[in-house]
Amino acid sequence: MSLVLDIKNRYGLMVSVQDISKELRIPKKAVEELIDTGVLQAVETMGKKYVSAFNLAKMLGESAVDSGQNASGYPIDNALYLSHNLESEDSSMNKIYTGNISSLKTGRFIVWINMGKTPDGKRLRENKSFNDKTSAENYLKQRLAELNGIPIQQPIFASANVVQNTNYTEKTFEQYSRDILNRGIGKAKARTIEGYRSSLVPVLKYIGNMRMTDIEDRHLIKMYSELSLAYSQSSLKKAFVTVKMLFEEAFAKDEVPSNPFIRLECPDSQKPSKAERLPYSDEEIKRILSAAKSYHNPILYTIFAVLECTGMRPGELRGLEWVDFDSKAKTIKIRQAVVTRYESIEDMKKRPRSYEAMGMTKSIYGIRTLPLSDMAVLALLEWRKYLDTMPSAMKNSKYIFPSKEGNFKSESSIKCLVQRFVKSAGLKDIGVMLYRFRHTMCTRLILDGQPISVIQLIMGDNTQDVIMKVYTHVTQQQALAATSGYYNKLNESHKAFYGLM
Repeated sequence: MSLVLDIKNRYGLMVSVQDISKELRIPKKAVEELIDTGVLQAVETMGKKYVSAFNLAKMLGESAVDSGQNASGYPIDNALYLSHNLESEDSSMNKIYTGNISSLKTGRFIVWINMGKTPDGKRLRENKSFNDKTSAENYLKQRLAELNGIPIQQPIFASANVVQNTNYTEKTFEQYSRDILNRGIGKAKARTIEGYRSSLVPVLKYIGNMRMTDIEDRHLIKMYSELSLAYSQSSLKKAFVTVKMLFEEAFAKDEVPSNPFIRLECPDSQKPSKAERLPYSDEEIKRILSAAKSYHNPILYTIFAVLECTGMRPGELRGLEWVDFDSKAKTIKIRQAVVTRYESIEDMKKRPRSYEAMGMTKSIYGIRTLPLSDMAVLALLEWRKYLDTMPSAMKNSKYIFPSKEGNFKSESSIKCLVQRFVKSAGLKDIGVMLYRFRHTMCTRLILDGQPISVIQLIMGDNTQDVIMKVYTHVTQQQALAATSGYYNKLNESHKAFYGLM
């Protein structure tokens, strides 16, 4: 048997980078270098690179072979071919039928059966399309067995030397998603991973017990149609994006035969949405600061004053140390943050055990020094005097907002403080949340006309998209107020031009 036929029988007409790595016993990175330098010619489809069996054999030293390919060594059809050639060992047979599967950009798979040639030399082929690769492969095996006279109950692939894809996962959606989240996805941090887990809870009752390979677009369409009646648009979108991400991950690793999300879009929620929490108005900020100033615990007034003029994240606030505060320069340096770390997910429906620890800021952009208002500086100095009257653990703590034990203050303790304050001060209509100070700061900077690049540095975000999509909530009234000066100037120029009074 020629080398090219041997490669075709073992890997198919098109060979993946991973299979070439195994065949040549070299790292995948080395295979990529062979492709990049032109030693191997490759085609790319659905994010993966493939080299024809013809070109691989040619690189390994075999001369040109009649492999049913065109001059470039690639299949005549543009689609990716996965060869499943069956050769009968019965030499008395006059004809051997072969077939292959092509993958389309739409996500469907077409089975092609080579039926020979017409008298004038044209190739005859029959075809049948399928939604997933598994169904296509099963049909191809059965059809070739029928044509080649091989009993279907016979283990045809054992005698045919055809390699089956054994990489497809046998796990259910719940098992697969749990394993992927525990292993980690890209650069997602612990809090983001926990967000993925919580967004998957609503879908588990629909597809949680289904095998990944059995889930089709019709299951997903029905599921999201029902979820759209019970969940808000934001929750629905999170569930959609997370499940889609998991299937894209599985398809990229060849662990599922197809990606059912190729033609799906997130539906619109049919549930009335709650009123969105907008940034605080100047009047609301005054109410909050005034109530906090007269509150029995001075910590909240200091926290609110610092947050209003810096817009830092709550985790960054709790990680502040006294060495970061420069009262003369009127600045505060942000160089770390309290982060939540989670243990492995055991039950997808339950939040895993977690603990807080000091860590890096959200990104390298998070390390920054920000100016403080006179009010914030004064509040911090007064807070320092207050701590000097407290027990030694708090008095000698390096943290600006310490716990009773002298460590950084926990997220839950801050939330309890705020809740008691809101109830006592009668501010339920405002809804005091630390993160809204961040939204407020960013929106104020936008309305002040600051460049996005400057706002990005102040907010400590690594992309400008986050600022534009998340933190800015400019109302029509705010937009009109911010542009009043422009329209006043425009009006004056019109008066001068048209001679209006």
